[in-house]
Amino acid sequence: PFAIRTAAEKLEHLLLQHKDREVYLFTKSMGGAVATCAAQNPELDIKKIVYVAAPHFRFAKRVPPPVSVVNIYSEADTYQKLANRVLYFGLGRTVLPKGCNIEIPGLRHSDFNHDMEIQMGMKKQRLFDFYRTLVTPST
Repeated sequence: PFAIRTAAEKLEHLLLQHKDREVYLFTKSMGGAVATCAAQNPELDIKKIVYVAAPHFRFAKRVPPPVSVVNIYSEADTYQKLANRVLYFGLGRTVLPKGCNIEIPGLRHSDFNHDMEIQMGMKKQRLFDFYRTLVTPST
């Protein structure tokens, strides 16, 4: 918790230097907890947080309503399940109650770091191209 809080304060400080810009945060694993903490600052214009393979504490503060949330996970990610049990004393969760939850079947935790071909419904695409669609602002 202390390392997360420290990292969140550093992220907040960095983002406050660019208050005039819209912010889209793309997070992986515990970076999601850092982003969630930083997003509590109402001075920041955070438009979206994309969580990838991130454990979520069941009782963590939710991000403020104007922030759009996308949560990408895989049921095959045993590392995330372990983090939810160990880091959050069994009070973690994979799926968020609010926001858009997207499962990419069959990916392990480290697979989310590689630009591999994935199957999303009937469509095959590269993982990093999929990520890009989530962080590209719509016009």
